[in-house]
Amino acid sequence: MPTGEAELPAVYHENVLCLMVQEPTVVFAYWDLSFGHIQAVREHKDLLLCLYKSNQLIHKINLPPFTNNWYFRNVEPGSEYFCELGFRDAGGTFFPLLRSNRVNTPGLAPAEEESAEAARVTVPDLAAPLSGQEKSYQVADLFDALAFYMGFQPDK
Repeated sequence: MPTGEAELPAVYHENVLCLMVQEPTVVFAYWDLSFGHIQAVREHKDLLLCLYKSNQLIHKINLPPFTNNWYFRNVEPGSEYFCELGFRDAGGTFFPLLRSNRVNTPGLAPAEEESAEAARVTVPDLAAPLSGQEKSYQVADLFDALAFYMGFQPDK
């Protein structure tokens, strides 16, 4: 690496768990833990990542050591997900340390197109005669207004 360029740290030791949609059937979780949370996990050894679909647990993963991200494949399109990172005590009770944001996976089918009638834009007839209100504006008036907003006053 050339001198003077700083590398980004591999970890920030902040408590964060983020869930992202990669595609309709795949969500990706990544996390970082503070020193305090790392100490709590070391005592219990089992770090678990739980994925929930609409508040219902659907996956519980025993994470390998030194893991800081996970892909959940074959999730259901058009559904809401979030995950929790935590540990299990000696009695088997799960204690969450972090909870992620909620994400919605898109559907597999493309969105329905609007009908041609709904998408039609009305364009005024530029050849039609102007009304009294519209006639009162002259090009000079518009130029003066534009000059004012640009910060200078034209000579008259």
